[in-house]
Amino acid sequence: MRLAISILVLAAAAGCSAPTDPTPNRPVPSNGDYPPGPYGYGQGTIMDDLLFEGKSSPTAVDYSTLVMQPIPMSMVRQTPGAKLILIEGGAQWCPNCNVDQPDMRSIESTYASQGVVTMEILVEGGYGVAATDDTINRWAQEYQLSGIIAIDPGFELAKYADVTAFPIYMVVRASTMNVEYMQVESLAASPIEPVLDSLLAQ
Repeated sequence: MRLAISILVLAAAAGCSAPTDPTPNRPVPSNGDYPPGPYGYGQGTIMDDLLFEGKSSPTAVDYSTLVMQPIPMSMVRQTPGAKLILIEGGAQWCPNCNVDQPDMRSIESTYASQGVVTMEILVEGGYGVAATDDTINRWAQEYQLSGIIAIDPGFELAKYADVTAFPIYMVVRASTMNVEYMQVESLAASPIEPVLDSLLAQ
């Protein structure tokens, strides 16, 4: 009798466990309306609900006065009026990333009213050294930036491009989280404004 009860208990326990999804890259969604996968890592794929950490301000301020907070893509896409999300992945040591900052500042001031949300993701401070809160503060102060500036503790952007090949730019449509455009090239070499104009017109 005890053996039968033990078998029933084990069977019940096995049947009560939560179902698992063996599909790779399927985290529990942090927001119920986030577009479902499958997710991918290239142009034309749906971006996963990546999680960054950082700070945000609608105007250029002293970022050292702001508190670090989790910044999931599910939160970014809910920015009021968001149509496109322009993500720049870079590093403080990267010459082209530094050269591109006046352009990024100009893009934010020009396109924010048109529904373009800018995100600067600093993966590294020094070469091979993960970026920190202080990296954000120095970056924002040096270039008088506003908007979302974050770090990438989970090295999420490494899934999209070689992180030694900064900068990387991605334009994501907020409604679908589809990666509409990618480039691993500086804005000086390949301006992104025509891409934004074309996508906003669609």
